[in-house]
Parts: sequence; C-alpha cells; structure tokens
Amino acid sequence: MITILSILAVLGIWNQPNSTIPFDDAVNQRKITAQAVVNEKSAHFQQPVLLELKNITSAPMNIELPVGRYFASNDTTKQNFVSTEPLFVTLSPGEVKKIPVSAMCVNHSKGAPQSGMDFKIKKQANPQLVKTAEFIHKNGLSGTYLGQTAMWCISDKEPLENVFSYNEAKVTETLQFLSTLTGKPVPAPPAADDYLRNPRARPKISVGGEFEFRFSSPKAIQVAMFDTQNIAVRELYNNPTEPAGSRKVEFVFDASVYNQGPYYIRFLVDNRIMMEQEMSF
Repeated sequence: MITILSILAVLGIWNQPNSTIPFDDAVNQRKITAQAVVNEKSAHFQQPVLLELKNITSAPMNIELPVGRYFASNDTTKQNFVSTEPLFVTLSPGEVKKIPVSAMCVNHSKGAPQSGMDFKIKKQANPQLVKTAEFIHKNGLSGTYLGQTAMWCISDKEPLENVFSYNEAKVTETLQFLSTLTGKPVPAPPAADDYLRNPRARPKISVGGEFEFRFSSPKAIQVAMFDTQNIAVRELYNNPTEPAGSRKVEFVFDASVYNQGPYYIRFLVDNRIMMEQEMSF
C-alpha cells in the first residue's frame, strides 16, 4: 500500500528527520571534519573551547557529543578541559559551524589558554571526571565558579574545603556528591571569619569597584577575579537571572588575602567576558 508520505518522499517534497550520529563515528566515517580552538571571549570555566565542524557529505546530519569529552591543549603548559554539557549539532550538506563548548579546566596549576591555541579532541575523560562533569550538567553548574572548584577537587585532588560559591545550598549538594565520589568526609562548616571559605565573612582590607550596565532582557551575570595566568581565584558576584534594566554591580575583596596582584576583575554575561578592570597594588 502506497501512502501519501511515501509519494511525497519520492517526489522530494517530504524528507524523513535526520538521523543522529555520534561524533566519533562521523569523524571515523569521514562524514565531518573537526577542530577545536580556544574561545578568546570566554573564561576558562565557561565556554573555553570553540568546536568547528564541517559536513563534507551531500546529506544533512545531526552530530551528538556527550558530556565528559576531553580537550587536550597542544601547549603542555596550558590547561586541558572536560566538557560539561552535551552537544547536538545539525549540519546541512557542506555546512560549517563553530560551536562554543561548555567545559571546565582540569589543570589548576596551568595557565589559561591564549589566543591562537588549539586542542586535540580526545576520547572521554577518566570515569571520575566524567561523573563530575555529569553532576555539573545535571545540577546547572556549567559556567559557574562552583562547578570549576568542584572539578579541581577531582582533577587536581584539591581538598573539598576549596569548593566555593555564594549559593550555600548548592555548595552543600556539591560537597555531598564529592564526598561520595572520593570517600572524603564532608568538611565542617567554615568559621564566621574564614574569608577563603565563607562568602559571608567580612574583608579585613576592602578593595572594590563597580560595573555599570543596561540590558533589555534578563542575563546571567557573574563577576570573578583572575590572576596573571587568567586563572579564576574567587567569585565576587553571581546572579543567573539578573533582571533587565540599568543598574550597577559592586564588588569587593579582601586585599589582605589577595595581595599578589595585579588581579583582573571580569564582568561575565551569558558566558562571555564583557568588561574588565585591572586591580594593582
């Protein structure tokens, strides 16, 4: 029995949906070309990698790249990354797309990538890194300093006390996950004056400034402090649903703790670096 859909398909008026093919299969079968380069407009814990894909066939396709993919820098002195969000990319015949990849640094002691750098696209990261990336994805921590400090607890075996965020409920959830994954005990709550761990602690020597902005729609806003290697050292402000309108965001940090400047205070909007202030002593 010939259906109307069959007739339309023969006439080329109706096409079945594109099938989804795993990224590795598409590369191995020479259906796409792929390269990864640094995203100069992103912090290292947001979307630091740009993935350029080209469909080199005459058929449309959907490409799938799961959470936990490892991107190795071609400069061994710079950071490597693990993706924290899945990618689903639709490519028309011959189409080229550059897609920002949500990812976290997995080398705290190495400098952030620089302009012109590229990456080797490796297989999945080790199981603990993949589980951490999946947790970050499922709990909405991609692009956050909290997610980055959690990743460093696994990739660099840093103490769980280093996990930091102004969202204390999220910190509690994250510490419980990391404790289960590593077998380490959940740390005791920080002391009232523990500036490195307690976001409510008051600075002894206050240094700060402000960013003034106006947006026509709500935005995810963060202010973070970076060192001379472009590595984030502290989150200073975070609102994932900053309302539209004109306003100022003030920031302050303790110069008795962060005294190895210069530091770079960056205003991050929807995973992009929009403004920067240099703080020197």
